[in-house]
Amino acid sequence: MKPMIAAAIAAFMSVPLAGHAALAQDASPDAEQTDLEGAELTEGEVKLQKILGDRVAHASEPCLPTYGLRNMKIIHGTALVFDYGGTIYVNVPAGAERLRKRDRLVTTRSFARLCSSDIVRTEDRYGGHYTGNVILSRFVPYKRVPANDAG
Repeated sequence: MKPMIAAAIAAFMSVPLAGHAALAQDASPDAEQTDLEGAELTEGEVKLQKILGDRVAHASEPCLPTYGLRNMKIIHGTALVFDYGGTIYVNVPAGAERLRKRDRLVTTRSFARLCSSDIVRTEDRYGGHYTGNVILSRFVPYKRVPANDAG
């Protein structure tokens, strides 16, 4: 991963997204998207903002169970998103810039969980051919703030 992209993603993932959501909602479709520090967001980061909405980041976790998973999305060139209903987990793996929205993850683990440092193979979901590998990082949970805690 290019150092500048890695730094931008790390900074993006470390900021609670309440401010980011406002940027995404207030901008016109032709406007350039920016984060809180003024850096231009990639198309993948903008898509990730929209998915996370008003959710707030919590402490990262080393592993995720595969049971209870409702949906998994690949954000092109950016991250993996795991939807567990009330909580959405984001993983920015090493090699994220090679992720394509046409990919699917293929694991060979005998355990019913995904963990940081796991090497996961990607393949084209339509053709089935190998497209690469990514190394999972820690999983950052994003949860909605309960209405009574919102202020």
